[in-house]
Amino acid sequence: METIILSIKVDKGIHNDKFFSAFYKKYISGNEEKWYLKNKIPILSECRGKIVLMRRCKSHNDFNDIGGLDFSLWGEQGDKLYYPLNMPINSNQKAVVQDRYYLEAEDKWENCAKKALDEAFVDENNIALHFLSTSIRNKKQGLDKSAEIIASHFKEYPIEKAVGWLLFDFSTKELIDKFTASNFEIYQENNR
Repeated sequence: METIILSIKVDKGIHNDKFFSAFYKKYISGNEEKWYLKNKIPILSECRGKIVLMRRCKSHNDFNDIGGLDFSLWGEQGDKLYYPLNMPINSNQKAVVQDRYYLEAEDKWENCAKKALDEAFVDENNIALHFLSTSIRNKKQGLDKSAEIIASHFKEYPIEKAVGWLLFDFSTKELIDKFTASNFEIYQENNR
């Protein structure tokens, strides 16, 4: 395991303002060494072997320095066509998020995922998050079939630069190997 990114958010409820404190107390407190809790885009050496906390909910001021990556301004993207969400993480860093989960798989790939990958810009102050998943649940195309369709397109997609974080439904060894190999190729080129 290199690292795990754990995204948390509050979907519903009357105690939204208390959620993060309760989550922290139950899952993190006493185990801080297992977590990456800074509000700063990590490099792999900073978070290897740890859980990177990506927080899509507000936290109390007590957690400003230990509340994880602050993605609390991340709004739902649903079925809107490609308009990535540009979001500040801290005063120096930002993220571009593509999470159009209500689109059919072919539409998602052609109009959102591929375009976001093509336009991705990643450096020490910018990260791109690509959700290569859908939540379409219809009789013709379930989640697993949607994941297969998007994965088949991704397998053919040439990764020629750093594109950021890829998040899949039903990931396979083949998908992981492709992305891992691209990292070695990209960063080997940069070190020449």
